[in-house]
Amino acid sequence: MKSRGVNSYLCMKAETRDTLKNQTVVAWFTDQILTEAGPEAYFGLPGAIMELNINGGSATITAVSVRFSEEPREINFPKSKAKKVNYSTLNKAILKFMNSSIQAQKNPFRSLRY
Repeated sequence: MKSRGVNSYLCMKAETRDTLKNQTVVAWFTDQILTEAGPEAYFGLPGAIMELNINGGSATITAVSVRFSEEPREINFPKSKAKKVNYSTLNKAILKFMNSSIQAQKNPFRSLRY
């Protein structure tokens, strides 16, 4: 795996091909900042993206500074519609769903949420 420094952070290289835009995208990310953050719509790597290079340099986005908040922030999660069930109740619900899908000749795994 290739690595290099970006703004005093040791970064690793991740490369992909955007087939919709016909572009090669190279991201340099660091595992020293444990968040899946990145510029614009680029995220999902195991660390913060510090530099993004599109099409061999036709566009380059580089983090110029990183600031960490001194105070922890409270995160307000939306109320969940989930309910607690035990293992046997969960298994019964899964079997019921799979049997009804099979009877309707549907793939039972296609409509499962992940």
